[in-house]
Amino acid sequence: MNLSDIERKLEEIYRLRTQIFKEINLEHNENNDVFQDTPTERMRFNRRVSHLCELKIACIMDDFTYQSFEPECNLFQVSPHNWRQEIQQYQPDMFFLESAWSGGDGLWKTKIAYFSDELIEVLSYCKKTNIPVVFWNKEDPVFFDTFIGVAQYVDFVFTTDIDCIDAYKSKLGHNQVFLLPFAAQTKHHNPLETFTRKNRFCFAGAYYKKYKTRTKDLEAFVDIIAAEHQVDIYDRNYYNKDSNYKFPRKYKRYILGNLKAGEISKAYKGYKFNINMNTVKQSQSMCARRVFELLASNTVTVSNYSRAIRNLLGDLVICTDDSKRLQDELRRFDNEEYYSKYRLLGLRKIIAEHTYRHRLSYIAEKVFGKLSEVPKQVVILAKADTDEQIKRIMNQFKRQKYEHKNLFILSETGMKSYFEEIMISNRLTEENMNCFKEQSNYLAFFSNDDYYGPNYIYDLMQALEYSELPVISKATFFEKVDGSINKVNEGQTYRVVNGPHIRRSLIQSTQFTDKEIEEYLDEINDGVVTRPSISINEYNYCMNFSGESLEVVDDMVLPDMGISMGVVERHANRIKPDSGSHLSKSKALLIVDDYPEYEDLYRYAFIHTRVVEYKRMGHIVDIFKCSERFSKGYSEFYGIDITSGFYEEVNDVLHYGGYDTVLLHFLNETIWDGIKNAARGKKIIIWVHGSEIQSWWRRKHNYSTRQEMEQAEAQSDKRIRFWREIFQLAISESSEYNIQFVFVSNYLAQGAFEDTGITLPGEKYSIIHNYINNQLFNYRQKDAELRKKILTIRPFANHNYANDLAVQAIQVLAKEPFFKELEFRIVGKGDLFKETVKKVRKYKNVVIEERFLRLEEIADLHKDYGIFLVPSRMDTQGVSRDEAMSSGLVPVTNAVAAIPEFVDSDCGFLVEPEDYMELAESIKKLYVDPELFERLSTHAAERVRQQSGIRSTISREIELIQ
Repeated sequence: MNLSDIERKLEEIYRLRTQIFKEINLEHNENNDVFQDTPTERMRFNRRVSHLCELKIACIMDDFTYQSFEPECNLFQVSPHNWRQEIQQYQPDMFFLESAWSGGDGLWKTKIAYFSDELIEVLSYCKKTNIPVVFWNKEDPVFFDTFIGVAQYVDFVFTTDIDCIDAYKSKLGHNQVFLLPFAAQTKHHNPLETFTRKNRFCFAGAYYKKYKTRTKDLEAFVDIIAAEHQVDIYDRNYYNKDSNYKFPRKYKRYILGNLKAGEISKAYKGYKFNINMNTVKQSQSMCARRVFELLASNTVTVSNYSRAIRNLLGDLVICTDDSKRLQDELRRFDNEEYYSKYRLLGLRKIIAEHTYRHRLSYIAEKVFGKLSEVPKQVVILAKADTDEQIKRIMNQFKRQKYEHKNLFILSETGMKSYFEEIMISNRLTEENMNCFKEQSNYLAFFSNDDYYGPNYIYDLMQALEYSELPVISKATFFEKVDGSINKVNEGQTYRVVNGPHIRRSLIQSTQFTDKEIEEYLDEINDGVVTRPSISINEYNYCMNFSGESLEVVDDMVLPDMGISMGVVERHANRIKPDSGSHLSKSKALLIVDDYPEYEDLYRYAFIHTRVVEYKRMGHIVDIFKCSERFSKGYSEFYGIDITSGFYEEVNDVLHYGGYDTVLLHFLNETIWDGIKNAARGKKIIIWVHGSEIQSWWRRKHNYSTRQEMEQAEAQSDKRIRFWREIFQLAISESSEYNIQFVFVSNYLAQGAFEDTGITLPGEKYSIIHNYINNQLFNYRQKDAELRKKILTIRPFANHNYANDLAVQAIQVLAKEPFFKELEFRIVGKGDLFKETVKKVRKYKNVVIEERFLRLEEIADLHKDYGIFLVPSRMDTQGVSRDEAMSSGLVPVTNAVAAIPEFVDSDCGFLVEPEDYMELAESIKKLYVDPELFERLSTHAAERVRQQSGIRSTISREIELIQ
């Protein structure tokens, strides 16, 4: 065949492909080699079924995806050589095309990504026969470009990555693009126990040298976990000789081999803990599918960082790249009740929002409109002898979070119900029975003597998603006996049991006769159900307890369990072509020019502390770290989610995140210029801490040359002009901005008014000190001997911290005869550290540590010391000093700036500025007077609790934010 023959053949192929494209109503765009819809709106497809399970879907799927969707509908894999006959015989309602690498039996290998002729013909046929074609790219965002060609030819596109939606809509020219994350198939992945779980960690996966970040994370996780726990690894590439897929030799002792197809439950259910690794960490919605499967298997999961996991599942997965935080979180699971309650929350979340039934239902809704899926209803049966018993049963009923419920109370008291969902009758009639069956296929029973927590019915009903037995019960449960609450019959959760008790069971009414149901109602307290049952978790129930709540059986509170999938879907549906998207957990966005990192713990730690408390109290705040130093990205710090970037990113977040409140710390002109347009119309709260607003002369100790002073003065003038503008915007009646201010001390507020020449009206500002966590920095009475142990923990970044005065005070004390009885510890880091401390390195009783400490480490150090030596030349509050005082350390400091607002002679020592001699004398006084030390220690802790505790700080800030 010569060249001209080849050219003619290629032209013929091109004409045929073009004809097919025309048949499926597409035009070729010569400029960008993509095909776009000619109609402005996609046609609607007729629905032939009413229920999801009736849906007939022809598909091309990889095995994992097929196994995930197959239990939910009628699913059929088509072959590349016989697809036409298969589709004609099957008559599907829909064609589901996945970004498959191989397809069923490997028949479609490379044919999807390379858009084979067979695939083109299938899509053409579906178009001509009005079969809607759905494409799910589960490989986004990594393989977006690989499959974008295929996406041109389908009716509906679904993606695992929300950040790809705008690009799809732009390239495809239509809006039929939706989010579809991974999920769990509860027929395969569920909490039903099939093994005795090992108290170990399991990793079932692969080692990829080419993914360096993932490899680094995996090695770090295995190393830190193996230091305190046992680890088993099932290596997916165990028999692969390629060194690029081999675990390093040091991990050989952990590797048990690999798992065959169908054995994954051995890893998922055979262990109490599992390790997940994400290769893609910055997607807002795409993470490894095993996360959903593990939580559905009731297995506690730890993972390297993933913004998607943080968004969708929040704190239900231990998700971090920091080894120390991972270690701290794992130690919580030493408490078995914490472990059990924690994993229950994860299981409940998956079954509520993240199953493949949810995913298929969402697909069907977008293609056909909503199917008539009726939520499962339950009728709760109870009997009562008194009005008080009726009221208690009604309260138990109203407490239940499960919405689709009715209550029937058998009682002869004559009391009436005024609620449509509650019936009170003096007998159980045939009419009642028929009514129950019309309302629901499920019946539960409430005993007057027992406690039913808020999620009691919810969990029983959720169990129907993975159990086909006619009874759901609690064989392991709590019982009140002689005033104490005991757990009974341990080890029976998520197992098949016989003879479950009626008072803690749910039954499928169609499997029981009317007579049996009547007997069960009559024998609620003593009877058993004569059927096998699945026994679920032991919580939200206590036998013979009559209170309104019971902490030991109620759920643990986890403020962040991820964004509701409904909220995520609505957000995704609003994304426009070539626009942005930002999933938010809050209506409030905190913007600051920096935030603590695991490598920089001191940076604005007091901002992080308050954000943690907001979250603990149920008020999550999103963080944006805004500076030209930061590229676009996501991270976390101790469970707080952080977005980073500069002007473009912060404006996108403000525009697409749905925020109505902006919280600003350390505001500067650069940040304001970047956000002032996007912040219009929103509530703005500006925290003023000190350095960002004060005139240069208030911190003059930081400048040692005339040039430095002149530069500082010029910067100060510019800064003051900026703050005058902000103050004017706040008080102007014609302003477009709703601005409130928070100053951390009265000294700072009055100084700001003096420096700017503008005094804000009282309604425009508040004085709220920085919060001090007295739970972490808890007070324990100090032994008098601790007065001989002096601690300094400070940054050494500039002269305002006056660490040189601390060193000079130590030198003075070195001349005292009791000096050797004292112990000093200096901990800190900064440019001035080495130069400042070198003069006291010679003393054996002076311990010097150049490092940052985590808050927990600081709190631990506080327990071993009695005096906090903390001189200063400028403090608008002094957080580290207050933390030490909260722990009972006696502060020795200077009477400068705002410090007298926080320390007086009843709780510490205040000396004149620069007076290191008096600093030393104060320590001497404490040495010679143990009673004075003990009194000041007690008063120091009391003062901080009163002045900077939750009520005085966090609660007031939350009131402002709301």
